[in-house]
Amino acid sequence: MREQEEIVDMIYDANIMMKKWESQMVSLKDTYGSKVWRHRQFKDAVRNYNAMRGVIKALHYVLGSNETPLR
Repeated sequence: MREQEEIVDMIYDANIMMKKWESQMVSLKDTYGSKVWRHRQFKDAVRNYNAMRGVIKALHYVLGSNETPLR
């Protein structure tokens, strides 16, 4: 089983990755405007951003958060 400190480090790393994907989404929105959904890069950024949100939520649950990661 992983130590609590390791899990906190994972949350920190996941937050950094999530912010990177969020930044890419904003940049692509600024570049392509309302037609951004036609671009594969934007779809990938949205998918990866949401995946990182799920990772963070699951790791918080492992640390003892009362909120289930399924909501």
